[in-house]
Amino acid sequence: MASGRRSVPVRNWLPHIVFTAAVVAVIVFAFTRNGEPEPGASTSSPASGVVSTASPETPTTADSDRVVTPSTEAPAPATSSTTGAPEQVEVLMPEVATYLEELEIMAESVADLVTDGRAANLAWDNAEETGVTFQQTEAALLDVLNRAQVLHETLGGRKVPPPLDALHQDPGGPLALAGALVASAEAMLEGLRIPVPDDGSARRAALADFIAASEEFSRAADGLAGHVREKGGELGLTVMVASSDSTLAEQPTPEGSTTTTGPEEEMRAETIAYIEVLQRLAAILPYLEADMTAAVEAWDNTEQTGVTYQETEAALVDVMDRTLSFASEVEDSPVPDGLEQLGGELVQHAQELVSAAQTVLETFRSPTNKDGSDRLDALAAFAGQAMNFAKAVDGIISYVDENAELSGLADNG
Repeated sequence: MASGRRSVPVRNWLPHIVFTAAVVAVIVFAFTRNGEPEPGASTSSPASGVVSTASPETPTTADSDRVVTPSTEAPAPATSSTTGAPEQVEVLMPEVATYLEELEIMAESVADLVTDGRAANLAWDNAEETGVTFQQTEAALLDVLNRAQVLHETLGGRKVPPPLDALHQDPGGPLALAGALVASAEAMLEGLRIPVPDDGSARRAALADFIAASEEFSRAADGLAGHVREKGGELGLTVMVASSDSTLAEQPTPEGSTTTTGPEEEMRAETIAYIEVLQRLAAILPYLEADMTAAVEAWDNTEQTGVTYQETEAALVDVMDRTLSFASEVEDSPVPDGLEQLGGELVQHAQELVSAAQTVLETFRSPTNKDGSDRLDALAAFAGQAMNFAKAVDGIISYVDENAELSGLADNG
């Protein structure tokens, strides 16, 4: 007996099979496309850190609608954000700056000559205590003379910027004052060589002239620098250069001169006034010392000089009074802020100078000082205090030159 199930012909299943195969193919294609990168996209390997860029496939006819043709228009040229000429600064011409620097160095050399000349004279005046010989003193003064001559010859052969030549050769200029140094150094040496009996007054007077010439030389050098600072542009001693020009814009600036780079630094009025007072007082010192020494030595050689007790006492009292006035002016001079300690030390030096002068007068009047040794010791102490004062003045001036801005001694405009 036949079964109850009906048999379905194969042709009736074929459409279903084709449809199912098509659906599967679409799904597989979709998953495959999601895992592939777009043309031109980058792929990376996390392990290696290397990034590669796949070359885009050549577009086919079917993809021609998606192709972008690169523009042939040239890009706009880049523009600079800086416009105009570079900043210009005014500086001293190199030869002018060099000349002023040499003058400054020479002024320092002159100060050294004064120190050595003063020391040689003081040692000889106290030969019994110092043990110095005539030959040693002569050699020391001859060395001072030779160095002064070299300085004078150097200045004489120096090529000076034309606008400054007249000031250089002026009677009060560096060249003439260097000649005065030579003349007074020669006079010191000649005074030493005067045969006995000699009271040494000629030699000491020459020393005072030598010190005075040195002070004038320093002032002349400073005056030239100030002249250039004030009128350098008018005299044609400056040039304009780009601020980036390291050759000229960064050249060393002579002491006391300024350029247009940065804020102008000017010394405060009270600082200038104080320094001028100190320089004037320091110039007085050699004369006090010379007059004190001359009075003592004239008395010690009274048989040759014929000086009386009253005349010597009057001379020493005169020096004493001038020293007191000297110290009073030091004490009364207003000390600028920032120099209180150095100014106080200078007052102390002035007071010690007064004490030394008082001791000279007292030992002269003392009846127990028969041989005059105490008086000579007091005279040597007076000279030493004068030297200490002069060094203190130099120290204050150097401090102001080096630390004016930092210590508030200068105004910044």
